[in-house]
Amino acid sequence: AGQKLTIKAEGMYQLEDDPAWQSTAEGVTITYHRGRPLGRLIACVVPSSIPDQRYLPKLEIHSTGESSEWVAPATGWLLFKVNDRPDSLHNNRGDLEVSVKPAGR
Repeated sequence: AGQKLTIKAEGMYQLEDDPAWQSTAEGVTITYHRGRPLGRLIACVVPSSIPDQRYLPKLEIHSTGESSEWVAPATGWLLFKVNDRPDSLHNNRGDLEVSVKPAGR
């Protein structure tokens, strides 16, 4: 919690079959899902300590794109995902390499 991170991502991947949309971590601004460009790299921290084990707290989604700095909101697991509709994940293919470092290094 509170650690400032530098996140960098590079690569190219296909999001759809028809039409075949190529994307980078910035996403494609032709269409959006949940207010962010389709294909944009997003991240969140799942807290390692959850007071009420029955419920996962609402996760803070961070839109990272190809390069960003972000302060981790909690101690836990840093998860990444390409922003896409759940019913469209089956046709995604390609590569994306993500690096995470403490800011300033």
